[in-house]
Amino acid sequence: MLASQAATRTQTYAIVSSQIGAARARALLAQTVEQVAPRYQDQWDRNLAAAHLEHLTAGELSSIAELGARSPYVSKLLGRQDAIGGSMQACSSDLLRDMVAEVIGIMFGEVAPRR
Repeated sequence: MLASQAATRTQTYAIVSSQIGAARARALLAQTVEQVAPRYQDQWDRNLAAAHLEHLTAGELSSIAELGARSPYVSKLLGRQDAIGGSMQACSSDLLRDMVAEVIGIMFGEVAPRR
């Protein structure tokens, strides 16, 4: 979702959209993100775990995973969501940028005139 949102804010996406129409551009974007995302998922997951571990202990996270809403640490997790999000953004912005660049490159290649 983040990759799609970021991609739609690029000039290249605007060009693709103007060439093939907004609906086709959205469909191509969704298809391309789905194709590319698996290559980035493992690193994204590691970054997400690291971001959580900056603000909660492994034991607290295990409790939440095991007990869900019954965990005594859920309120701590909820209270630290903004900080966790900030940590995730700090450690994943390059990864997201690389993914969006790949997605946009593929999309542009699909609609660029062949010579």
